[in-house]
Amino acid sequence: MALAAYTKTCESNNGGGSKLYFIAKDDVTSFTLKTGSQYYDTMTLGSGKLFYEYDFEEYTAQLTPVMEGVQGATKWTHTLMFNMSALSDEQRTGLVNLIEENPCGLIGIFVDNNDRKWVLGYDEKDDGDHPLKVTSGAGDSKMDLLEPSEMVVTMVCINREQCREFVGTVTIT
Repeated sequence: MALAAYTKTCESNNGGGSKLYFIAKDDVTSFTLKTGSQYYDTMTLGSGKLFYEYDFEEYTAQLTPVMEGVQGATKWTHTLMFNMSALSDEQRTGLVNLIEENPCGLIGIFVDNNDRKWVLGYDEKDDGDHPLKVTSGAGDSKMDLLEPSEMVVTMVCINREQCREFVGTVTIT
């Protein structure tokens, strides 16, 4: 891609996330860039495969893409954090389900509070070879009655390009 001008658009710019979707890496066949664009408009899933929506505590989801570069080499570390809320058997099961996919990894879609969907764990240079994985889960029962217990999950994928927007429909179970 050649250098081009950048023009800031005047549109909503709210922080945080509103939805999270996950699917096993091997259940995604491909994402396709819209012709002449830099975003995905379609995805192909394996037969009968669907994304799973993960609920989280309101106003606790965050996506942080960080680029590092040295002598023409670049890497993007995409960190996804969200609070699964109260310590519970349901929360434990949800986290265990994510962790069990760590050997092969996940593809994630983070929906920000501007209704933009960001693809994590898949890029044009590596396809799904550098998927999203759980790197930590930090629970805390708290001490005071007015402090809600929590389980903050951190997931990371390291890719050779920044995550891309997906403008299509996410099919869920």
